Amino acid sequence: MMKMNMQSCLITGEGTTLKEFGTDPISRRIAVLYFPSPSSFSHFVIRQSVHRVPYDYITQSASRRRSDMPPSHVCLSRATGLALILAVLTGCSVTMSAKDIPSLQTTSPLTSPRSQSFILHPFTDQQNLASPVILQVAFNKLTLEESPAAMITSAVHRELERTGHRPIQDGQQSKGDFLIDGTVTQHSLRRDIGNSLTTITGNVEITITVRPAAGGKKAFTKRYRGYHFANGPDLPPKVWKDILGQAIADSVKNLSMDRDLAAFIHSL
Repeated sequence: MMKMNMQSCLITGEGTTLKEFGTDPISRRIAVLYFPSPSSFSHFVIRQSVHRVPYDYITQSASRRRSDMPPSHVCLSRATGLALILAVLTGCSVTMSAKDIPSLQTTSPLTSPRSQSFILHPFTDQQNLASPVILQVAFNKLTLEESPAAMITSAVHRELERTGHRPIQDGQQSKGDFLIDGTVTQHSLRRDIGNSLTTITGNVEITITVRPAAGGKKAFTKRYRGYHFANGPDLPPKVWKDILGQAIADSVKNLSMDRDLAAFIHSL
């Protein structure tokens, strides 16, 4: 195989022609470098501002000698060779768990001088995700470590503890004061693009039923919704995770701040 000398050079200068590189700007993170000889080059460069302004897609094709290159060119040389330098496209994969759901800090009407015990059954999920990947854009994706129903059950468990009560895991040998059943009726992470901005929106909806563990006809059933969004020119998967976590926390907050639920619990 014929050997060629290669030289790669990352251009940081200005004065180039804008051109979109690919169909999905979010997944592009690194330059594609290809130089067929030491004295000429044809390449693409992707530049991202630290202030998260939109990507510039720059293409430049010219012939220069290395001696003519200005100091703003940062060169990375390799002397041996391959006949082709492959394009490198890197993405970002983020995993989310119940630990990523923020805890509430506000005072809750559920708090009372007398601690109650709650047998918290695992929530069910009406949507039943076929894949743990809740959102993927090209090489970028957000993967759930556990189901949304399991994460929301954990968040409610943590909120009951925070308000001074004693949640009991389903199956433990204890009667408890109350039984809690829950259903996750919606959990979604949506991506919309408009006016050069990307908007990520998280929606969560849960329905819970609380009844006395001793039995009887009394029961309290209500639906709680959580919503959170963010927008910008380029939102990475880490932001997606924060948005979904905030949406779940918002639904739990609405449950915790419900005075009707608090009155039902305190009356028994």
